[in-house]
Amino acid sequence: QSWVYQMIHLEEVWRLGYNGKGVRVRINDNGMMVSHPEFEGRIDLNASCALYLPMASERVADVSHGTNVAGIVGAAADNDVCSVG
Repeated sequence: QSWVYQMIHLEEVWRLGYNGKGVRVRINDNGMMVSHPEFEGRIDLNASCALYLPMASERVADVSHGTNVAGIVGAAADNDVCSVG
């Protein structure tokens, strides 16, 4: 789905050195799969809202939207799993 990167000129931004390092984001959604490899070592449960804590569930149907949104925002780079947020 590289067309998305082209549409928003993301590769140009990366070449300028912007990569999101140090940015903290809160996702308020239906929860997320905290064990997903895209988020390994990158979730701060102490900073999560009590109403929106990530779900421990492994059932994709339970957490698909929240996991997808979190991946769009903050998927890890260079891990051969999927995309980058």
